[in-house]
Amino acid sequence: GMHELLLYPQKTSGISYINLAFDLRGVSEENIKALEFFTDFITKTNSSNKTFQELETMSDTYVGGMSFGVSTYQSAKKPEQYRPTLTLSLRFINENQDKAMELIQELLTQARFEPVHRLKDLVEEVKNSMISGISSRAPSLAMSAATQGFFPEQDAFANESGGSAFENYVLKQNIDAKKLSIQLQNLRSQIFTQNRLYLTTVTASNKDFSKMK
Repeated sequence: GMHELLLYPQKTSGISYINLAFDLRGVSEENIKALEFFTDFITKTNSSNKTFQELETMSDTYVGGMSFGVSTYQSAKKPEQYRPTLTLSLRFINENQDKAMELIQELLTQARFEPVHRLKDLVEEVKNSMISGISSRAPSLAMSAATQGFFPEQDAFANESGGSAFENYVLKQNIDAKKLSIQLQNLRSQIFTQNRLYLTTVTASNKDFSKMK
């Protein structure tokens, strides 16, 4: 696939910002339902080389902010066409660049979503949070339902990856943590590839671009 690199030279007071976008087209419906777990748990579970505590320490020490998420990008010319993406955004002071890149590399290539007992606990936390927040989310769910229909395919993707369909999946299914761990590992291998990475944006000061490249 074509990978576009966008560079934004700016005065950033010694801070660099990186955004990576991975194309999710072709991901199965079953795996789409697991994307919310994927983006939430990737920094809360072990990788091949580091425990989640070590990953958390690296993030707190060397990165000023990091987040994984799922979003869609509409075509400017054809709004009904969209590209579902998994995004990674982070910022760091330039002197921590090597450690920040090490952390990214570890998560993108070595995330294991283990140990299973911790994954089970994390799923229960999500479920309990949903149960306790159902009444407060009712207005937003009603609004979401009312606005659906303008872009059916995009609405369906949003619903499966983090909307009411995902909630039904979490609340009504007896999720096997061991199977989920394997599913998330396979999903990581499927998503984080050079062919799926289609957009990278880097915002940094002029003098730091040569290092970033």
